[in-house]
Amino acid sequence: MVDAFVAVIDQLGRTGDYTQLLNPERSFVMTTDEAVGEGVEREVVHAALQRELADESTYFNHGEDNALTLRILPSSIPASPARLVKFKRLGALCGLAHILGQLIPSISVALFQYIVNHCDLRALSRNFTYEWFPALTRQVLDFLATSETDDLSAFQTHLITYHGAERSATATVLRMTESLGVHMLYLPTVANDTFDKPEPTSFRTGYLLACRNGVNLPWAIRNFEGGSDTFFSVMETSRISSADSLLAVLDIVNAPNSAELLDSLRGITGDITLTFHMLIERYLRGIGTPCPAMFAAAKGAFHSIVDLDRIDSPAFRSQMLAWAATGSPFVDPAGGRISLGPINTHGEGYGIPGGTVAERDVLAREGTFHIQTCHRSIRFPVEYALRLAEVRYVPEGEPRDFQEAFDYWFLTQSLIAIGRHSMM
Repeated sequence: MVDAFVAVIDQLGRTGDYTQLLNPERSFVMTTDEAVGEGVEREVVHAALQRELADESTYFNHGEDNALTLRILPSSIPASPARLVKFKRLGALCGLAHILGQLIPSISVALFQYIVNHCDLRALSRNFTYEWFPALTRQVLDFLATSETDDLSAFQTHLITYHGAERSATATVLRMTESLGVHMLYLPTVANDTFDKPEPTSFRTGYLLACRNGVNLPWAIRNFEGGSDTFFSVMETSRISSADSLLAVLDIVNAPNSAELLDSLRGITGDITLTFHMLIERYLRGIGTPCPAMFAAAKGAFHSIVDLDRIDSPAFRSQMLAWAATGSPFVDPAGGRISLGPINTHGEGYGIPGGTVAERDVLAREGTFHIQTCHRSIRFPVEYALRLAEVRYVPEGEPRDFQEAFDYWFLTQSLIAIGRHSMM
């Protein structure tokens, strides 16, 4: 599905009209071999963008705070047509991600701020750069406060890295360009050359997502209440940095027979205070790999788009649950909530639509989550959770206890769900 989606983006890029892609009408349709809807859209856009970002060295340099900035080839090396197509595609995917409320944490936000505001350096205002790059902003202000005879050794690394200035360079020579202070912000946060070159021109054209009626994405962002500065600040709230980020938008719902289920859980475990909510929150706040040997054996079932090297991050489990539930590892900055709770596996609401009782039973025995990304919803088979609680665990085995078994189940089910509509 990602390949087909990218092909459409490239086709529209050749025409310069993305109207077809931005049709505001959204509907969910499921057939025997495909599904289309908002959740699938989020997942496919995110998967396509991650595939392009995997080719990092083609597009980017590492700038301030390790943020990615555009990599523009020297004028002596002409950009190939294929390279320009890739830059336009990446720009369009970044624009679509922003429309869907995804910030793209790895790419410098200054790059988009610059494009949105007609490639005007004044858009990199002191207020904007203080918010996103405070250390760099202070360094530039300190530099501009120096006199012609001051020692510049404190700025030596920056000047050599981004401006090619020799160690013996003086403030007098460096100030020959009145806008040097702005360029000290531009080069580490936007691109290594000017935007009149072919690569940034192609990237910008894609990001515009221009429609035949004259509307484009930067126009919409500039007209956001508070302007582009506010837009990108709001977008930052989509980032999941810890369990608290997800818990703030997570509705943990109860089953109709919740009292009976809770009595069963407490009776089995002997813990009269235990709730499903507590199990879920403990899971989200956990760090690392539950059941390492079992997890290593299960890795083959997970999509390669997931970066398992980040499993020790405090945000990893929350990001994976959000990704499984919504199609992308972000929360909705517009306030959309995620619903999580138990489900009765004996009803038709569980499993594949139109599936047989036997098929539902197989899914239930494996503890398979029932996920509806378009509704931002996950339902877990509560009977499976109770079966995990009944097991006698030993500290030397895997799982060591009920909570680790629960954690392993929730993490592997989240990871298995990711990429189902975006297999590449």
